[in-house]
Amino acid sequence: MLILLSGQLSVLSEAGDVLAHIEPGATVGEMGVFTDAPRSANIVSTKPANAITISKTDFFRYLQANKATHFKVLQNLVHVLSRRLAESNAANAEHVETIIRIEDLLVRYTGKTSRELE
Repeated sequence: MLILLSGQLSVLSEAGDVLAHIEPGATVGEMGVFTDAPRSANIVSTKPANAITISKTDFFRYLQANKATHFKVLQNLVHVLSRRLAESNAANAEHVETIIRIEDLLVRYTGKTSRELE
């Protein structure tokens, strides 16, 4: 896991499109620490940056020894995951609206639904 101390990082898609910016104080790789899943995005520095890295082993050892910090980390994790879920739900709602508009156009121009064209 990496904690950005200064500078700026960008999250890139596989195609190289900028998906988000990471500002000082934010973390990178925290999901992998908790899930052991491989990284899901590429991160590049867009401004000179300083950061610290913390191994999973050291991170959990520190949390076990510092219960107040452990609690605060879990609170922050719930906050971050809740925000990400809300953002994903909003994006999904936009996609649904786009699909409905495209389906309406398809029916208007072809007289058939996408299922009828399969």
